[in-house]
Amino acid sequence: MTDHVTAPGWTVGGGLEMSLWSNWTGKIEYQLVHSDTITFKTVGTHVDSIGETGPPVRFDLQTIRIGVNYLFH
Repeated sequence: MTDHVTAPGWTVGGGLEMSLWSNWTGKIEYQLVHSDTITFKTVGTHVDSIGETGPPVRFDLQTIRIGVNYLFH
């Protein structure tokens, strides 16, 4: 059984990029993705457990990206 839920949330981040050599740049970026807490209805093996609320779930993801770019002029 599958369940599809859209959880509202927000994203915030920032980064820096600077020149390294003539046509090369380096960058570092940080991003935080946060979703609100949601709950799912569970499906159990007993009739009396159908529709019980499962544990709350919250999704948080933090990423750091490091990269280099070559600029074509």
